[in-house]
Amino acid sequence: MGLKKIKVAKKTPGKDAALLSLSERWDLWFEKNARYLIGGVVLLVALAGAVWGVTAYRESLEARARTEYVALLGKLPVVDGESSGEWEKRIPELDAFIQAHPGTKIVINARADLLQAFTKVGRYEDAVRQGNLMLKEIDPRHPLRPIAREQLAIAYDAGGRIDDALQQWNEMKREGFESYSRVISWNLARLYGKKGDFARAAQEFEAALKTEGAYPDSALLEDELARVRLRAAPAAEGSKAEPAKGNS
Repeated sequence: MGLKKIKVAKKTPGKDAALLSLSERWDLWFEKNARYLIGGVVLLVALAGAVWGVTAYRESLEARARTEYVALLGKLPVVDGESSGEWEKRIPELDAFIQAHPGTKIVINARADLLQAFTKVGRYEDAVRQGNLMLKEIDPRHPLRPIAREQLAIAYDAGGRIDDALQQWNEMKREGFESYSRVISWNLARLYGKKGDFARAAQEFEAALKTEGAYPDSALLEDELARVRLRAAPAAEGSKAEPAKGNS
């Protein structure tokens, strides 16, 4: 009986995958994926270049806007007693600057100037619109926020909208701008006095006097407090007399 021939499977040249060294495995993997790696690197470089380009462009816009704003700022009246005509001249320039530089950081400063200009020339409805735009564009802790509220309150007060003016001062108090506390209490006192609420006016004058600060002057606050107390006394006596009449 003859022996059966055993067929031996032929091996392909090269090492078994399990026997490949780490560097050899890396070479094989790189050969298969090189084009993807190169493509990824090219994409990352392109993205980095695009981000840099956008950033550089934005910085150039900001720089140009700041330069133009500084030049415009030099034209604005700096004295409170300046005639409204001087402010009127700057309104078109401020508006044009805002339109020419949308999205830049310095625009909010120009809005504050335009808001003040509208208030100075008696364009109170325009001031209200501009002030509300400012409040929408800035966060609650922005340093220009109290200025927006103050100018809005002035515009509302001058336009006869006392309750709206009171709301602005109360909102400023709620937002916690402590450096304005004395001014806030003083203006609340004035407005409550205009409404005939002399008791609350007296409370706010007293609060203003207790708050540190140079403005308004303490002598002025004490004088105005004395006046509202005099006016509050007859009102208090009248309210006490009403029940007495009802009981007679």
